[in-house]
Amino acid sequence: ALADANMYAIMTFEVPASNDDPNIDYSEPNTIALYKAGITDYVNYFKNHPAVLAWAIGNENNLHYQKEMPDWYKLANELAKSAYEAEEPNYHPTMLINGYMLFFGDSDCNSDDSSLNYVDMWGHNSYVRYDYHSYFCYYDKISAKPLVITEYGNDAYDMVQGSINQDAQADWAVHEWEQIEENCAGGTAMEYSDEWSKCGSPSSHDFCGYYTDTRPDNYSNEEWYGLMAIEDNGSSPDIMKPRKIYCALKQAFNPSFSLCDFDMDNIVNFDDFASLAAYWLNTNCYENYCCEGADFDLSEVVDMTDLMFFIENWLNEGS
Repeated sequence: ALADANMYAIMTFEVPASNDDPNIDYSEPNTIALYKAGITDYVNYFKNHPAVLAWAIGNENNLHYQKEMPDWYKLANELAKSAYEAEEPNYHPTMLINGYMLFFGDSDCNSDDSSLNYVDMWGHNSYVRYDYHSYFCYYDKISAKPLVITEYGNDAYDMVQGSINQDAQADWAVHEWEQIEENCAGGTAMEYSDEWSKCGSPSSHDFCGYYTDTRPDNYSNEEWYGLMAIEDNGSSPDIMKPRKIYCALKQAFNPSFSLCDFDMDNIVNFDDFASLAAYWLNTNCYENYCCEGADFDLSEVVDMTDLMFFIENWLNEGS
């Protein structure tokens, strides 16, 4: 179903680090055997699914492993080899997910290209300020492997203002994406929906995080990163509503795509107008998960403002 919808997944094989398992030792033979068998089973189980794009190994283990770092990259290469052997010759590429550039491209850490001969790509979780500046130039001097920015973006809550700031979240993410698109194989925005479970009760939207100068307000609010907000509707907060960043990235990913082309036939016409009318007349459309495409100004109601936006695009783009 994912592949039919032109959606693909980078399949992550998790390996715990010291923050999850203080006693884990990546050089211990039984540990190596355990995870090599694990990734082999994982790849064999999913390898024929049409939505698989690549295999990813670990997630920021370089930031959290407390023992000898060369052992981590050596193990990662062994796991990439196991993934390759499980499905050759029609293998999916394998990538290693690093937190920023810490220990990256260092032969003493077994993290240079020649040491990672079974790793096809790098994934970097990299949060910057408004610009990446020389990040990609520096990367190119260290590795010839393709790079995917596997985490980027900002939270929606402004600790300075004490309120949601959708404009800053959207503006920064689009600006970062433009640089990623120009310099990388791709990028994955952090994240699809808010995670209410990051701190406090999973049933409440809390404020928690840490100071960082890589966010517009110099603070990372861990429960507010969603492109989609979650509405607290009482017993089960499960209504998804798009933030401004959702529509902004949707347009940035495909500049030729029209928000008003509901049926995606590359023309804005009467069929799309009929879709807008259906949303407008359905006063409960948010409850039924169908309003997100027609509420262009994100006012939580489909109204005359959205109609005028649609008509303007119809006149400019339609027949």
